Amino acid sequence: MPMICTIVVVFNPEVNFEGCLASYYSSVDRVIVVDNSLLSNPDRVRKVVNCTYLSLGGNQGIAKSLNVSCEVACQLGGSAVLLMDQDSRFSRSGAGALLGVYRDMSCELLLPSWLLFD
Repeated sequence: MPMICTIVVVFNPEVNFEGCLASYYSSVDRVIVVDNSLLSNPDRVRKVVNCTYLSLGGNQGIAKSLNVSCEVACQLGGSAVLLMDQDSRFSRSGAGALLGVYRDMSCELLLPSWLLFD
């Protein structure tokens, strides 16, 4: 079974950020947070299960953040990544349906044209 990592690149995350992260961990194997903020925020992710936090010490740009986080996902044994925004969260059924399609199809790339919301 593929190991799926969710990657979240953040910049000065808002108050509800922890709730967004918490919505991921029951559907994926690992959450990787790359922080582009000038001030790091490691305390905000400590309660998230299976979460890796990386601070880049300032805004290094989305391309570098994604490259670094994908390298980390590979080092952790990840076989797939799911990119999420810092203010996005999974609905209870939407994430399971989306990831179930990926796991069932054993595809290389999944670009859904639909989303499920509760």
